[in-house]
Amino acid sequence: MSPTRRRRPALLTALALLLAVEAVTTVAVRAAEITDARTQLAAATAVPPAPLVALRAVPVAAAIRPPHHDARLATDALAPAAVVVGVRLAPAPRTVPAPVVRAEVVRPKPRPSSTNPKGTTASPRRGQMIGHNHVWSPALGIDKRVYSFPCSRSQKPGNVVYRWGCAGRNNVYLMGHAANVFGSLNRAYSNGRLQRGLKVYYADSSGKVRTYAVRWWKVVEPTPDAAWAWDSLSSPSMTLQTCIGRNSEYRLMVRLARVG
Repeated sequence: MSPTRRRRPALLTALALLLAVEAVTTVAVRAAEITDARTQLAAATAVPPAPLVALRAVPVAAAIRPPHHDARLATDALAPAAVVVGVRLAPAPRTVPAPVVRAEVVRPKPRPSSTNPKGTTASPRRGQMIGHNHVWSPALGIDKRVYSFPCSRSQKPGNVVYRWGCAGRNNVYLMGHAANVFGSLNRAYSNGRLQRGLKVYYADSSGKVRTYAVRWWKVVEPTPDAAWAWDSLSSPSMTLQTCIGRNSEYRLMVRLARVG
């Protein structure tokens, strides 16, 4: 083979390599131009990042419900292309409820009236016992008006306290039914509460109030043998009479002496 024929393949090979290098260089330059164009386009349309947003809860009045904290509310308030870097929520101040004060209604205690509807004393205290023909005994639960029962009366006694006209001198003789006006006297005897020294107060027809104290008592049959109970006495005294027994077949006689 001649030297000219041998140099032709070498030239063709070198030319092919040169064309390949130019093609690669052209592609690289083109890629660099495309990348640079995209970088410039992105720089032209970019929006600077949004600064850090700090949200702080604002105290509100107790009558208003506090707003609901949601990160989406802060995002919606920014521009569409903005990026929320961070949201800091300050803790809401804790409120301590005020103590509940309950008002208490204080009702004044009713004052006892000086007299009852009949014009006689209703209070058991000695200093307020004012009236006429009235008997009181706080210890025995007695507070009754006294009516006259003449010795000549043939009608049966009613449900009131009577002063019997057949009693002798110095003997204030008061009688009443155990089922009604003198029921507390009957119960005091049955329950053992009837004791010596218990006080009874009596206002006569002139309004003079006298004090009597229990001395003794006795249960008798309602016969003339009990006439000693209403006989005259040597010193001012009082006698209380009421029924006793399952069928009221006996009489309870309580003798008191005047002490004031």
